[in-house]
Order: sequence, then structure tokens, then C-alpha cells
Amino acid sequence: MFNRNSELLKPALAWLFWCFKQLFTGLAWLAWQCIAFAASVLSFGYIDLYKKRDTHGAAGRVWSFFYPFLLSTDKWIVSIPRGIPVPWAKRFKTELTPKTVAMPFAWMAAGAAAYLFITSPAAAGIQTALGDWFIVAELIGGLAIFRKFWQSLPKPDWQEHSLPLPGSIAGRQLFSAPEFIKAWLLIGLSGLGIYFVNMLAVQMNGLNGAFMNSITEKNAAAFTQILWSFATVLGIYTILGPVYSYVKNLLTLEWTMFTTRFMMRLYMTKGRHYYPISLSRNPDNPNERIQQDVPAMCSAAMSFMFSIVDSVVTFFLFGSVLWKAENGLNYNIPIGDHVYHIQHLLLWILIGYALLGSNGVVRVGARLIGLQAKQKQLGADYRVGMVMFEKYAEPIAAYRGETREYNRLWWRFMLSLKNNYAIVRWQRNLGFFTSGYGQVASLLPYAALAPFYFAGQVAFGTISQASGAFGEILASASIFVSQFSSLTGLMASVNRVGELRDELERVDNAEKDGTQRIKIEEDSSQLVDIDHLTLYTPDREKIIIKDFNLHMLAGRNVAIVGESGSGKTSLLRAIVGLPQWDRGEGTIRVPGIGERLMLTQLAYLPMDATLRDQMQYPSAQNVSEEELRAVIKQVNLPDDFIERVGGFDSIYNWDKLSGGERQRLVVARALINKVRLVIADEATSGLDAKNEENLYQQMIAHDMTLLSVTHKPGLMKFHQDVVRLLGDGKGGWTMSTVETPGK
Repeated sequence: MFNRNSELLKPALAWLFWCFKQLFTGLAWLAWQCIAFAASVLSFGYIDLYKKRDTHGAAGRVWSFFYPFLLSTDKWIVSIPRGIPVPWAKRFKTELTPKTVAMPFAWMAAGAAAYLFITSPAAAGIQTALGDWFIVAELIGGLAIFRKFWQSLPKPDWQEHSLPLPGSIAGRQLFSAPEFIKAWLLIGLSGLGIYFVNMLAVQMNGLNGAFMNSITEKNAAAFTQILWSFATVLGIYTILGPVYSYVKNLLTLEWTMFTTRFMMRLYMTKGRHYYPISLSRNPDNPNERIQQDVPAMCSAAMSFMFSIVDSVVTFFLFGSVLWKAENGLNYNIPIGDHVYHIQHLLLWILIGYALLGSNGVVRVGARLIGLQAKQKQLGADYRVGMVMFEKYAEPIAAYRGETREYNRLWWRFMLSLKNNYAIVRWQRNLGFFTSGYGQVASLLPYAALAPFYFAGQVAFGTISQASGAFGEILASASIFVSQFSSLTGLMASVNRVGELRDELERVDNAEKDGTQRIKIEEDSSQLVDIDHLTLYTPDREKIIIKDFNLHMLAGRNVAIVGESGSGKTSLLRAIVGLPQWDRGEGTIRVPGIGERLMLTQLAYLPMDATLRDQMQYPSAQNVSEEELRAVIKQVNLPDDFIERVGGFDSIYNWDKLSGGERQRLVVARALINKVRLVIADEATSGLDAKNEENLYQQMIAHDMTLLSVTHKPGLMKFHQDVVRLLGDGKGGWTMSTVETPGK
């Protein structure tokens, strides 16, 4: 009965879930439209987020990253932690001895003795003789004693210690839910935090006005009561403020995690889009855009969104305070023969002043947006140049090319520095505007309310309260003035991440453009079976091979030869199904991923991997240590190789290996994975003839069939057929048999 009712409830719950999802999405869209409208109004239309004017679509791009975060259906697993992190003084930086414990008390006694001497009659004569120099001596002596006292205090070495929970509950999973629930929960908590923090600020503003009134009225009882109220509100704020900041930071980190995962999936997994981008090098530095610009974008965008929401709440809460402060006050403004009576003039002046200021700062600082984006690109180019210099230190040293590399890197640095100078100049121009803007604003409430105070219509505390409210409202309405420098950095980061996403989506759409493509099939019954293959370069401007047919049999190895640039590597790329190398027509049938392996001239060894991981890459598992040792011996790696890299289960810096060692280790990987087909693109070019022949012999002995690109006649004896690419621009090719081994 229970199961039957559960089945009946599922459609209703699904419909309810859909309704809540649509409601939350609609609210988020409405909030975003309000932000876009506010930006347009505050800048007098200069920043139009709807038309993507002057922002290069930054606002739309931020929303395109934030919207999926609000609807993420990835699993959120909530578990009981295994321990509670608490700050813990595990030890002191200085050893606790009777002397170190007594020293602070000794210096306290010295300070007390000095004070008693200074205030004694004996010091009066010295003070008369020295005059002002006696005060200088007092200050120097007091600071010296305090410094010694501070240095003598035992300093704890604070560390984060995990307080373990009972094993019966530690690590237990409580529930799992869609990730968007966590996002909306954090957004809701942040909204409550904004409201309560601003309400406390309003309370403190009101207490400040009452505090000033109690002083001017010399009311001691009211003064004491207000102090206690201050202490209560301050205590609540001391707890609520850090909790609110913690929730904001959690939301920022969650969005950063989601967006980084989103971009890494789009770049590294979906359709292997990283490969065509690495070929075209457009956009530049995709790795830095994901690793640096995504966190910068999420942090700055979230901060700006919180600032806008906080400004709206502040405007209405403190607007009501200012409105009440001006109740009953009529501003008489004579214009010609008429005198106009205006109420709440200060609030209208504030709004107009904020609008003019926001418009002015956007127009003055708009140039910074482009300069900040350019600075990120120039800085990334300089960093990549330094990394490449370190990576290729040996050939640069052999060429004696350090002078030229120095000049090239210095030129890149100077380009970045020149752009930085331009940023500093425009920030100076922006500073001229913002500093004057702030100074004038601080005088406006006093200038407007002083006449009413002198006439006895308002109390001094009301002016203080109105001044505080004026400052809060002006800060909220002048968000573009206060946030413009960070806003320019935000736009630069958003545009760089957005450009990468646009290019990834363009590549994805290009793969679905409907043009004729080579059909690639995985067939375990085949090795390599190619029917009427015509292959073009990715831009379709050059034909590589035309009407090519090949049927490989087990144990019958094929060599691909031809002059440099004839398209040998391009043909292998098409056979293994690399992105963008399917332009043309025909059919290619190859074994599945676990049955074939491509060995390239550039031997790839993953970072942060053990020797066991390197040899089992990409799909082998649970290989015994005896088998690993046997394979290392078969590929003729040095006897001390295992010990040199720290054994099979230690992380090693694999860049330290020589080119020949890397290539032998990659061939060992093929032997461990027990593949049927090895596609080798000059995979042994860094080895001597003896080691090359040994590797080919080992692969053949392990019943592997080879499809090789090679320039070396000595390796032809390991092949039975030869495909020669003519490189005539017409896709010409020939095929022959190796009749005499070694010929």
C-alpha cells in the first residue's frame, strides 16, 4: 500500500518541484532586470546592459554563468563531518620556562615603577629643568618598556585542529539533493543577512542621534541608557556580521566551484574542444582563463551583486530615516517673484547628486575597462614566456640564446608596464573626480539642516542622525563611484572567460554544421579498415590524401612514409579520430579505446603521478609489481630507474627524465595496457638504433600490430607494407610491400 501511494505521489511531487523551480528562476530573472535597469538609470544610459553597450556583454555573460548555477542538478551530498575544525594553540613558539613566564611580569613592574617615578615630587625638578624634552623622554621610555613587554609575552602557534566526532556518526551521509537547493539556500541566508545587518545599522544610526541629544541636553540618565543599548546592538552585530560574511564567502566559493567545473567540462571533456583551440591558439592562454579569470570573475561579480542588493536595502531603510528627519521642515527657495516651499529637499538633492556622480565617474573611467582587459592578456603572455624559458632552458643554453630570450621577455614586460602606466594615469583622473565628489557630499546635510538648527526647529542629534543616513544613502546610490575600479577588473575577467566560452561553443556548433564528414566507427573485429578515404585539412583548403584504402591484418605491420609536410601525422590524426581531422569523406574502422594506443613523438607523462600510474595510463588497473618490473626491464630502462623515481608509489617530477627515457616509458605503457594496435608517430625518435629496434621487437613479441610513421630505414624490417604519401597537393599515394627485410 505504501509503495502504491508513493508511485501515485511521484507525478505530483515532480509537478510541485517544477513549479518551485520556475518560481525561483523567475525571481532571479526579475532581480537581474532590476540590476540592468538601475545601471542604465545611474549612468544616464551610458551602460546599457540590454544592448551590451560599452560592457562587451559583460553583464549578459555573468548571467549566463550564474543562471546554470541556480538550476544545477548535480548531486549535493550532505554528510556528517569526521571532525569539527577548531583553532588550537598546539604549542608556543618560545619554550615555556620560569624565566619566559616571569619576564612579562618583570616588565609590567618596570612600567609601574617608571610611572610612580614620573608622578613623584622627585621628578618635578627634572621636568622643570628639561621642559618639553622631559615629555619626549617619557614617550620614548614608555614605548621602549611596552615593546619589551610585548616581545616577552609567550606567543602561541595557532593551528586548525580537528575535534573528532564519535565513530558511529562520523562520515555518515545524511541526504542528497540537487545542487541548486544549496545555491538557493545560501542566497536566502545572504538575503536575510543583508536585511538584518542593515536594520542594525539603522538602529545604531538612531542611537547615535539620541546619544548626541543626551549630550547636548546634559541628560546623564539617558546617556547611560543609550550606552547600554549601544553595547547590546554592537554585541549582536559582532556575531551577525562575521556570520553574514561567512555565508557570502560560501556562496562565492560554491559559484566558483560550479563555474570552474562547468568550464573544465566544456573545455576538457565535451567533444575534446581543447584540441582545436590548442591548434588555433584562439583565444590565447585558455588555461589561465580557467585557472585565474574564473575565480576573479566569480569573486568580483558576487561582490558587485551583493553591493547592489545591499545598496537597494540601504537606500530604502535609511531613506525612511532621512524622510522622518525632514518631516515638517519647509525649504523656502525664492525664484524671481515667487517663493517655493519644498519638503524633503535633502533627499532629492541626494538622489540628483548621486545620479550625476555615477554618470560622471562612468564617463571619466570608461577607458579603464579596455585597459584592464588588455593588462590581463599582456600579463598572461609575459608569464607564459617565462614558463617557456624555464621549460626549454637546455636548448636555449646550447644555442646561447639567452640574450635574445632576455630581449624578447623584456619587450613583453615593457608592453605590460606601458599599459600599467596608462591604467595608473586613468585611475588618477578618476581619483580627481571621486575625491572631490566625496568631500562635497560630506558638507551637504549640515549645510541643508543648519538653518533649522539655529532656528531651534531641530535638535543637534537629528542633524547627526540625518548626516549618518545621508552618508549611507549616498554610498548606496553611488555604487558606480565606489565600485568602478573593481568593476573594470570584473569586466576584463568576464570578457576573457566569455571569449573562451564563446569559442568553445563555436567549435561545438562547427562540429554540427551538417557538412560532409569522415565516418569513424569502433569495431573490435577490425584493426584498421579504411574505405575510400578522402581527407582535407581542418579549413578544407588542402587535400591530404584521396580515395585511400587500407585493410590491416593482425601481425602485418604498416609503415607510412613521405616527405616532411606530406600529411603523415594528419592521416594518423584522422585514424584515431582527433577533433577537426574528420573533414572529408569515407569510412574508418578501428578498435575501441582500450584496444589501441597512439604513441606520439612528444611523450606525455601526467603530472602528480606515480610510476605505477604512468605505466597503467590510461586504462590498465591493478597490475602486479612483478609485471611492472619485467616490462621496465624489457624496454631497457636503467637498472636504477625504479629507485631513482622513488619506487612505484611515489610522486616524481617527470620533467627530469631524458627524452629517450620518456619514450621508453610510454612504450612500456603500451605493453602494460596489452593493446592490439599501436599507432606510432615517430615515437622512438629520441633513441639510438639499438634501443629503437628493441622496442619494436618487444611490441611485436607482445602480439601488437603496428601502424607507424617513420623516417628511419632501419625500422622498415619490422613492417610488411609501406604507404607513401606523395605530397603533390592532389592527395596522391602509393602502397607497396617490403619484400626484403631491412631494405
